[in-house]
Amino acid sequence: MLRAAFLPHFKGSNTLLIWGDNADMARFNDGLLELSRGESSVVEIKGGWGLSALRVRAESSVGVSRISGSEVALEWVCSLDVLKQCLGLIEPLLTSAAGHQRVEAQGGLADQAVIAVNEYPDDLRR
Repeated sequence: MLRAAFLPHFKGSNTLLIWGDNADMARFNDGLLELSRGESSVVEIKGGWGLSALRVRAESSVGVSRISGSEVALEWVCSLDVLKQCLGLIEPLLTSAAGHQRVEAQGGLADQAVIAVNEYPDDLRR
């Protein structure tokens, strides 16, 4: 199951961690692709560690990657160019035995999003 959590000071940065297995990455990729095409308005991911959910949505501006909210409910707003960047970063994770990719974020709660495949268990704890 695809999970998301806010980790303050994870590897030196406030981080939105999104993790799961290869099938989870495929579903996340499909959701972001639909979002980038305007076929959906939001991608929602179940939270972990008390995070109720993460909502990812698109914005028409350029160069936007902003993670806002609280440790309980997060929203990641991405411009279309950032969504395309994410899709390119997720592609190698679809068949990877393990790995992660990093996307910078500005002006919000977290400085980065880390998308990880087969690196963390579903029941990962802080």
